[in-house]
Amino acid sequence: MMTESQIQEQNELESKLAHNYELTHRENMILLYSDFHKDAYGFRPRTINVYALTTEELDADFDRFERVCAENRLEELAAEAEADNKFKTLIANTIQMGAGDEVTALRWIAEGEVEQYGYDYEHFLWNQGILYSTYGKEIAQKIAPIWGKALYKSEKAA
Repeated sequence: MMTESQIQEQNELESKLAHNYELTHRENMILLYSDFHKDAYGFRPRTINVYALTTEELDADFDRFERVCAENRLEELAAEAEADNKFKTLIANTIQMGAGDEVTALRWIAEGEVEQYGYDYEHFLWNQGILYSTYGKEIAQKIAPIWGKALYKSEKAA
């Protein structure tokens, strides 16, 4: 439940936004709070009345959000590197099993997955955890034409 002064602050902020007036540091933090919380934790806060927080509490929350976002980014980078290495291992193992080279290994992989993913090779790469990595983007460029041929071959056989 918001107090009368909190409602007044909210109305003033909305008025400033409507008239394109410059916002204070506190007002900017109030506007960004939900977005920054979502960046840090993956969901928007539902029970927090940001107007009830002091500027110092908002600053402390923003510092915490920043730390959590940095930790999350490190975890994402580690997961991305692990996924890249797993896919590199898949290619190496496929070559070792007789593919001979990367192009043939990618063709064998595509032929084995095209039934499940259809036209969506990017979904396949996303499931491998590599769609957005630099390595994954390189693989996407290589596998796209191979995937198309495998799909055509699969549809022709059906």
